Amino acid sequence: MVPSQLTYFLAIYYGNAPTATVLQFLSPLLIILYLAAAHRQWPRRIDVLSIGIALFGTYLLVTNGQLTKLALAPLALFWGLIAGASSAAYTLLPRHLLAQFDARLVVGWAMLVGSLPFGPTMVTTRLPHLNGVVVGGVAFIVIAGTMLAYLLYLKSLKSLDPATTGMFSAFEPLTATLLTVTFLGTPVTHFEILGGLCILATALLQALPRRTSMAS
Repeated sequence: MVPSQLTYFLAIYYGNAPTATVLQFLSPLLIILYLAAAHRQWPRRIDVLSIGIALFGTYLLVTNGQLTKLALAPLALFWGLIAGASSAAYTLLPRHLLAQFDARLVVGWAMLVGSLPFGPTMVTTRLPHLNGVVVGGVAFIVIAGTMLAYLLYLKSLKSLDPATTGMFSAFEPLTATLLTVTFLGTPVTHFEILGGLCILATALLQALPRRTSMAS
């Protein structure tokens, strides 16, 4: 939980919420590659196509269509990619725990143990002035953005395979982009929109084989 949250916030800090969230959404493709390696099987053709489209979308996202330079800060790209890998690990690692324990117990212990390394920082860092807006924002991040989000995500892993669960998270980058553009005025270029749509299109491509098999 710590790498997943920390790297995501670092990607936002050095970049912005839409690009950080879209880069984090590369996690389903990393899950596909891991499962293919673990089962010693080549990825399906639809998986290879998904990976290619996602990589092209990532290229558009970080270069804004310019071949010679990055439109995204290198640290934002780095932490965004690490956030994707961390999110993939978070999806794959707790499966055995969830088979034995309730998801609420797993999330509770993860949050408790994950908070311990930050104890010295909390003690030695001078806290800024706290007002109702700051306290409310932190409370929302802890309760809704972390506790409930991770709890519902882990609950879904009991009923869905990791790749499908990762694909359903496509709603997250869409929501993040719409909210930041609408309420925060974050500028988004046409190339960034196209790159994000390419990455999100992998969710549709991955859903097609499942729908075909269900129909048959």
